[in-house]
Amino acid sequence: MKKVFISGISGGIGTALAKKFISQGYYVIGQYNTRKPSVFSEVVQADLSLPEDRKKLCEYLSEKHPDIEVLINNAGADWYGLFIDMSDEEIEKLTYVNLISAMEITKAVGKNMLFNKKGVILNVTSIWGETGGSCEAVYSATKGALIAFTKAIAKEWALCGIRSNALSLGFIDTPMNDRFSEEDKKEFCKNVALNRIGTPQEAAETAWFLCSGLSSYITGQVVSVNGGI
Repeated sequence: MKKVFISGISGGIGTALAKKFISQGYYVIGQYNTRKPSVFSEVVQADLSLPEDRKKLCEYLSEKHPDIEVLINNAGADWYGLFIDMSDEEIEKLTYVNLISAMEITKAVGKNMLFNKKGVILNVTSIWGETGGSCEAVYSATKGALIAFTKAIAKEWALCGIRSNALSLGFIDTPMNDRFSEEDKKEFCKNVALNRIGTPQEAAETAWFLCSGLSSYITGQVVSVNGGI
């Protein structure tokens, strides 16, 4: 049975990703922080903002699951507000969760992928990582850096049989976006060609495409799922 690791598995996107891969016969290993899911193959608790938790998680994945074929760095944290009001601690937290954890997990899992000469890496990023988002400066910066990391690894590891792509999401109907009112969502959709927000299932279907053999000649790319912004 093929294995996939998904960080941030208890969120809206993570849950949809896990269900999709399970439906395709994968053994799903997931990371969560505070909300433990119970319907997936195997879950591991880790606070990705903490160095000791990230280290334990990386060691666990490298040693217990050296045959992971698909890695999805999906975990993400957000902070909405004026940049000057953001504390240094919040800046560090978002950087650790959104960027550093993805790098460290990729390094740990990637060593085995390089040895096995096969693997797929998918980094879940955001439209704000491409364009920048007002009141989400650090979130935008971390997601933009994740895109650059994706492209660099794609070039560095391609000849070893490893593909790396980024899934850039627009406004998706997840708990992270519950802070916005229905009126706010309608206003946002005025700038979306399809005039609606997306679903986690739509994101998961594109993720599956990028991680499956259907996209065997695609690497180093940013695939946007945003309804046409």
